Amino acid sequence: MRAAERAFVASLAYAVISGLLLLVQVVLAGLLILTGSAAARLFCSDGACPGPLMLDSAAFAFISVATALSQYYLASLFHHSHRSRALTLFTVLAALFVSVFVFAPLAARSRFEAYWLAWLPLAAAFLLGALPAVFQKEADNPWKDSGTDIFRF
Repeated sequence: MRAAERAFVASLAYAVISGLLLLVQVVLAGLLILTGSAAARLFCSDGACPGPLMLDSAAFAFISVATALSQYYLASLFHHSHRSRALTLFTVLAALFVSVFVFAPLAARSRFEAYWLAWLPLAAAFLLGALPAVFQKEADNPWKDSGTDIFRF
């Protein structure tokens, strides 16, 4: 395999892993909503229960934090494998584009009124997590001493 083909396969693997992580986060956020709703019914009176907007807000906050953390470690691992800032940046932006198209239809089922803006917190969290990993020094990379190299083909 040539270098360009290996880079393409690695970028595709990053996008797939990123999308799968996002789907896992969405499922966990849904479980957070169900658990929060069930707990609220048990421990609150009729007028003091958290409404659906509050539960959706908690789920969106969870997804934002989990996305930022997962993208930092995933982009750090990708950059550790390839050591090319341009390739890592292109890969992160392509994965962001794919993830927004996965997330936007799922967010449209939430109770927020501005569905078309639901991808903005995800994109911000994605970039806040991944961009520091793209531009960090190799000495600051959390994977520098590990033998993990899943993006090297």
